[in-house]
Amino acid sequence: MNSAFVSKFHAPACEAIEFCTVPVDIVIQASDGTLLGTHMKNLEVFNSGFPYGVPVTHEFQDTIKLAEDSETLRLLLKFSHNEDYGEVEKLGLDKIIRLMEAADKYGNCFALCACKVAMNRIAKKSSEHAVRVIPYKVRYRDYYDMDPIVESTMNVPLADVIVSMRHFPRVYLVYVSIS
Repeated sequence: MNSAFVSKFHAPACEAIEFCTVPVDIVIQASDGTLLGTHMKNLEVFNSGFPYGVPVTHEFQDTIKLAEDSETLRLLLKFSHNEDYGEVEKLGLDKIIRLMEAADKYGNCFALCACKVAMNRIAKKSSEHAVRVIPYKVRYRDYYDMDPIVESTMNVPLADVIVSMRHFPRVYLVYVSIS
């Protein structure tokens, strides 16, 4: 290992929570190139998609490249700390969807559960949001309040429904058959 490189390498601080005192021992690179400092133990404990109890050898200056953008990863890393994560609903539906997909991919049950609760609340606020939420409720087998949410979308133009469900053809077919 090149000691000159190691001495010049400075890991980014953990930004997941304010005043995090846990030493950074791993660096993640987001799809937008942003480097995020985090903690291997937290990743192991809070995310089943990361190795747990298996020795992983990595050099401190190595970065782990992930497919998600930095905003989504910062949110996921927040759920990888023993910290109150606040009202997820305030993030808005697009961010919640991205966080939910990352939480599912990396196995963060806390983030996934918080996203489900937030989506249920958002779906009840407008029929347009409800149409966007339905495919994710089905995908994650969250059938709580499904009937009233589907009923609230009956006034949404079919063209909008098609756009919202274009990546979920089975959900669309079921939706059309019951509406």
